[in-house]
Amino acid sequence: MSTAFGTLTIVKALVEAEKFIRKGELTWNPGNVHQQELMSRFAAIRNALPLVPTLEGWARETAEELNQILAEHSFDIRLNPWPDDGNTFGVVAINDFTVLWRVVGQTVEDWGSRRLITINGKPAFRLKYDAGVEFLESDHLDEPVVKIPTETGDVVYITKYSRSPDGFRLLESIEQLRGNLTPARRAHYEGVNIPMVKLGLHINIDWLVDLWTQAGVDTWRIAQALQEVKFAMNQFGARVKETTAVAVMRGMPNYYEVDGPFLIWIERAGVPVPLFMAHVTEDNLMDPGELSNL
Repeated sequence: MSTAFGTLTIVKALVEAEKFIRKGELTWNPGNVHQQELMSRFAAIRNALPLVPTLEGWARETAEELNQILAEHSFDIRLNPWPDDGNTFGVVAINDFTVLWRVVGQTVEDWGSRRLITINGKPAFRLKYDAGVEFLESDHLDEPVVKIPTETGDVVYITKYSRSPDGFRLLESIEQLRGNLTPARRAHYEGVNIPMVKLGLHINIDWLVDLWTQAGVDTWRIAQALQEVKFAMNQFGARVKETTAVAVMRGMPNYYEVDGPFLIWIERAGVPVPLFMAHVTEDNLMDPGELSNL
């Protein structure tokens, strides 16, 4: 299954939240492992935001205002409404950009048959050396990495990769390759055939919920976190549309967690002994499904 992940819009949303709170730069306090991974990269990503002028962010007091922005940009995700009491606001961050190949790719074969170029029966296009295509290699891959320049100066890299990493594992896989690319020595190709793509995904970033920050006497936490990614690629170029939407709530919930083995028993009025008693350990912590199916 296809996966995608965007850290730029996540950090842009958090930075816009900081501005809305009106306290300047704030310190976000991670809880779970994914939040810790984000915070380990937060400063570097924040510094990169001004280098991406297509990144936009909006902070608003109501979900309705933000959902209207999402609709206007053709995204499907929507924030759940919250009470208009001044204790919650939301942010939408969007990155929408297009890259064009230096030379329009071929969609039909060179010879007289005019047969459409396909890969495993799916529509594809061909880029040759006159489009600036280069082939690189990595110690971490048996397949070449195709490097494709664009009219804007952005560079697209494509390589066959059978595993399906997601989230920070996807980022780590790409980080590993980025630091280990050299010109290919093992093969010579006249160009590359690339499949056309239309991708639309809702990315699970629930792990961002409960990330919190302190501003004066107020504590603010992420109460909702949504991400949607759209990607299209054909013989002309590629377009990326990505959004992260968050709701930020004043105050921290204070919950006691039964986070270890526990005793449980059930009593009934008039019955002198428990109806049920158990000591439950970690190996039995799971969703039981419908109780009627026990």
